[in-house]
This record gives sequence, structure tokens and C-alpha cells, in this order.
Amino acid sequence: MGRASIAILIFVLMAAFGGGCQELPRQPGPEAVGYADISPTQLREILAGLARSHEQKMQLAFYVSLPWGGVDAPFRDFFSNMSTAQGELDQELHMWAKGHNIDLTFRFGPDVPDQAQATMESRQQKVIMGDNRTDLTRDTLVQMSMDYEWQVSLLQTLLPKVRDPGLKAYVEHSLKVHTEGSAELARLLKKFKWS
Repeated sequence: MGRASIAILIFVLMAAFGGGCQELPRQPGPEAVGYADISPTQLREILAGLARSHEQKMQLAFYVSLPWGGVDAPFRDFFSNMSTAQGELDQELHMWAKGHNIDLTFRFGPDVPDQAQATMESRQQKVIMGDNRTDLTRDTLVQMSMDYEWQVSLLQTLLPKVRDPGLKAYVEHSLKVHTEGSAELARLLKKFKWS
């Protein structure tokens, strides 16, 4: 999984707070059997990626609220609201997964696309570390726009394959949040003063 692009800031936060992703071989997820019309392994990987994405968005919202970095005033509300909405989605997904004994630990796989994703996130971290306030605002808006569009596409593709009612409710809720967020990001990008 890991195709969402918001991780530009996450390595900074993970380094500061001791978090991180493991690079371990992917494990099959027999506990995910029967919840969707995709393989249990693929479902577990998608759900782990979604959980990671929620957590990353909450970390990003925290990061951009810090006084020494932060984003400009017209954009702060989006990130505050994003933190709340992503926290709710994260809790909803974790509660469902716990009730169904599904491990949501994210791992980069050993294949070329996953390793390329890990490399991209590392490169993006270096860019963000050098960002000034204006660049941080621009970069986070662009990355969030790309991420929300990816999430909408993923969730639209996943939804018709989901059979479990609780999981379907989460996917529908997440799709609604990301569709609305994508529209809000499009409006915010129009307000941004490009230099």
C-alpha cells in the first residue's frame, strides 16, 4: 500500500516521537477472510495503509499547528478539522479491526513499488525540513490534495468489494470525509498566492 503522498512530514514527526514503519516481509492475513471480495492479504494491507494514512494526517495537522512552522491563517482551519475527522476514522477502523482480530501494522513490502514509496517519503522529508512557512503551506496543500484524491480513488474501488456491514460503514464514512476534503482542498488551492 503506501501510495498516499502525505508522508512528506511524517519522518520528521516519527524521528521526534520515536515512531516509524517496519520494513518486514508482508504476512498473509487469514483473519481477514470473508470480509471483502479480495484476498485476505490484500484487504489487510489496504486496511493497514488506511490506518497509517489517518495517523499521518493527524501528525501532519499537529505539525502544521506548531508555532515555529505552521501554515498561514486561511488554511489552519482545514488542518484542524482534518485532525478531528481523521481521528474519528482512525478510531472507527481500529475498533472494527480489533473486533475482527486484524493487525493494522503497516509494513513496506520488499517489492520495487513499495521500496520506491519508502524512498520517495525519505526524499520528501528532506524537502520539508528545508521549507519556510510559505513553502510549507504550499507543499502541504499540494500533498494533501494528491493524498485525498488517492484515498477517494482507493475507497471508491474498495467499496463495492466489501461484504462486512461494519467495514462497509467505515469505508462509506471515509469516502465521504475524503470526498468533502478533496473539494475543500481544491478551494484552498485557489486561494493560495503562488509565487
